[in-house]
Amino acid sequence: MPDSLLNGRGDAFMGNYFTLPRALTAGAGNLWRRATGRARPEGRRPQTTYLSRSPLYRLAGQDDHARFPGPARMAYARLIAHGLATWPHETLTVTVRRYNDGTDAFDLPTPAAAFLSEAEWLPVTAPRDRSNVTYRKAREAWSDRGDALPFAAVIASRVRSLIHARPAAEARAARLGIRTWDDPATAADRVLLLAQLLETGQVPDTVVPPFRNAYEDAWTDFVRHRSAGTPLDRQGRAPLVVTRGTTIEVIDLAVAATDPVFVQDTDERQRLRMLEQCELPVLRLRRPEASAVADRLVAAFGARVHRISGVHPAVTVDGIPFTSSDAPPLLVQPDQDWFADLVAAVIDLRGRSVRASRTDVLRRANTMLRRIRVVEADRIEAGFGGATIEARHLAVPDDAHPTVLLLRSPDRQRLLERATAAVGELLGHPSLDESLRLALIELARNGYGPDQSPSPAAIAEVLGEPVARVEEVRAAIRRPDEVTLEVLVPLIATLDPARAHDLDGDDTTVTPGEIAAWLCDRSDATATPDALLQAATEGLDAARRLLGIELRPLNAAIRALGAPYHPLTDPEGIAQQFRAFVAERTGPILDALRAAFLADFRAGRPLDRYVAQRTLATLGPDPEWALDYFPTVPAARMIERVNAWLAASGAGDLGVDAGLEPLDRLRIGNRTAALSWAAEAARVVRAYETQRGLTPSGLPGEPTAVADAANGAGILDFEPVDADRLLAWAADTKLWPAGMPHSTDLGTLGLPADALDLARKQQREIRDRRELERRTVQIDGVRLVADETNYAGIAAAVRASITPEFRAANGRTSLEAAARPSRRAPGWGGPGTTAARQSRPPEAKLAAIGLAGEIAALEWLKERYPGLNELQCWHSGYRNQLLGDDGGDDTLGYDILVEQGRRRLMFEVKASDSDASEFLLTPAEITRARGLKRNERYTILFITNVLQGAERRIHLLPNPFDPAHSGVYRPIGDGVRYRFTIASP
Repeated sequence: MPDSLLNGRGDAFMGNYFTLPRALTAGAGNLWRRATGRARPEGRRPQTTYLSRSPLYRLAGQDDHARFPGPARMAYARLIAHGLATWPHETLTVTVRRYNDGTDAFDLPTPAAAFLSEAEWLPVTAPRDRSNVTYRKAREAWSDRGDALPFAAVIASRVRSLIHARPAAEARAARLGIRTWDDPATAADRVLLLAQLLETGQVPDTVVPPFRNAYEDAWTDFVRHRSAGTPLDRQGRAPLVVTRGTTIEVIDLAVAATDPVFVQDTDERQRLRMLEQCELPVLRLRRPEASAVADRLVAAFGARVHRISGVHPAVTVDGIPFTSSDAPPLLVQPDQDWFADLVAAVIDLRGRSVRASRTDVLRRANTMLRRIRVVEADRIEAGFGGATIEARHLAVPDDAHPTVLLLRSPDRQRLLERATAAVGELLGHPSLDESLRLALIELARNGYGPDQSPSPAAIAEVLGEPVARVEEVRAAIRRPDEVTLEVLVPLIATLDPARAHDLDGDDTTVTPGEIAAWLCDRSDATATPDALLQAATEGLDAARRLLGIELRPLNAAIRALGAPYHPLTDPEGIAQQFRAFVAERTGPILDALRAAFLADFRAGRPLDRYVAQRTLATLGPDPEWALDYFPTVPAARMIERVNAWLAASGAGDLGVDAGLEPLDRLRIGNRTAALSWAAEAARVVRAYETQRGLTPSGLPGEPTAVADAANGAGILDFEPVDADRLLAWAADTKLWPAGMPHSTDLGTLGLPADALDLARKQQREIRDRRELERRTVQIDGVRLVADETNYAGIAAAVRASITPEFRAANGRTSLEAAARPSRRAPGWGGPGTTAARQSRPPEAKLAAIGLAGEIAALEWLKERYPGLNELQCWHSGYRNQLLGDDGGDDTLGYDILVEQGRRRLMFEVKASDSDASEFLLTPAEITRARGLKRNERYTILFITNVLQGAERRIHLLPNPFDPAHSGVYRPIGDGVRYRFTIASP
């Protein structure tokens, strides 16, 4: 600004009435006065002159900013955000000094800085409609370094991305008063703002989960970066966001009340769940800082706040107050050591214990587990004060007699499964409930239970871990003598079964050393007792090898002993060893096969036997190996097995050199040749049939299909194939038109030179029609392109096709137990489907099928729940596309929500245009289905033949994550997508 040097007495600057430069307009002058008023200096000499030596700065257009149209204001804000990172210091700050002493100086904001702090220049978008932009002052605006929170008004993304692009811009924005959601310095403001948003009705139910996370983050940041106090200190009110039952609300801690507020300071899920079911106010905190938050709130508000860890429910069983004692039976009976092994394995392999104290953690848990008593009752009640609830299971902590309370059930087979949640609470590992319960369910499906104890190998299988890991855990929870006896008793049983049964009791006084001496005296080996005891620490296999005991008689003796001993066998491990052996030698094995069938290839004979054998599907381990070898099979035995299999196929032994090109390179070249030939042949056939007025045959087919067929016939596996060989094969397999000469030469076929150009054009037209057909849906004869612009028409067509029978259907569906998935490893068995070549409808068509399913489901639910309407219950993303509002949110994990009294019924709709009986759950749906509250139900509404009114059927399917129904589903399909970040070097 010209003529903008400041000159005034000290009292004028301290009083903020110094003379403004003439170049400032009235509006800019008022803004500057407000800004300098907040920065006025103190302690200056009132009668002494103070001067500035640099000019003032203002922004071009700042006086006209309020009159800019919307796009111009947005562009102006972006220019400012960009400039924050690059403008020199004097642009925003002017230094004023005493005329005769440069050390007596102070800073004032420039008119440019005053505009940035006092004017409403920042575009802020509304949470439910980001296209709704208002303009705010810097100190009234919030920003976010990542995606905008769905309940918060934040600076428009086009501006905030520039603010956070460079540290200098971020720092200047913070000095102007702009607050950032993930900045620890704003934690106190966030705690208060979030409570205000909830109180003023700005947090819809659809965004409650991220709102809770943001509130917890704010408290966590506060206690991490502030050494004392709470964000509620020195406020007129003390608003705290709490959970009450299934809803969230704000409680003013400054107001006296009889109900205390409970702060979650521990991961005791049972107590938290009970407080919420009693509808008592709970501040939910799941971070390590939860205890510090509780300390601060108790110090600030005294008895108004209670720690969850410090409250204990009153428990009654069948109407009688419950007290722990040694009268009830133990949960883990003497013949159920395997359950202790399973619990320890789940804790160690699925938990988060510190590895350094691993053995201590496991032994403490094992000691507690063996103290747990179990009580079954017809009614279990627990509560706090006058609020009580009924429970299906309950953990009652007690140092001497911890107890699991369970509702009585005639199904004794599932007692342990029903107790897992309470067991997890008592052991201090509540997060392991699901892993333990699912492992028990899988063991039961595999035939294990009260009548058949699972072996360590069976436990390892259901946990997906190596047997050695489970054995390591078992050893960790046993005393050394126990581990040694588990090895020595089976060895004695091989030589003297009666003596082994005498030793297999709790009252035996014979020491492991005496047993080892007895075994060594009766063994033909030269082992010493000390060497045998050392081998026993390594396991049963090491000890029996030392004594020279064969595997078959040992396992026979172990089977006669029964539980808790298990045969020393690992058929799956041996099968995997053989799979690895075969995989390493797949090339030479196939070379031997190719050499055996080379003559058939050259003679043009069918290669069906070769194609069947090249999958190696019938090349498996000898079943007898599991009886004679542990843990590995000698390589010589495996080579003999492979050579015998080759001989049965008419091939020579491994290592025969037939002089053939390596199969992998040969297949690549031959497949490329087949694709190229098929594309050219298709054009020639099309031109030939067009010239002769013949109906197009479509032969030889799509190039990919032709190449697949050639591979399936085996002709790509021996020698390089040329056009003549491919043409002869196509003619033999009816992939060449009958009556057409076996040639692709235009002259031979009597075709003009431009015949192929016309064929290419016709093929393009056919492809375009097919693509349009793939994106078209047909609903009871009405054909509609599956684009969002047609969603209203699709919805109308579905509603018109709803039959009275569909509306009246009860939806109840009986499901069969799912077959166990095959354990065949990749590479064994028949050829699979290549993922890149699977035929899937276009995404647009899949989306239209999904929309049709939800419309049909809504119409069906309206019959079940009178008064239901889309605005009230429909929450999927399709709602936004059809109704044009923001009421839909696919991150909720369900499509339709029916509020029925105190119950919340969540329906996830899945649809198919056929009778297919499978569906995909997204991560959000999985999270919701697994994390239900007591009053919530999650149901799959599966609709088959959704595009055909007369054939359409609706099926009510159970929650896939409800253990009671896990046996009717089998996971299939396409795997799981993961995201990761590579760390900087």
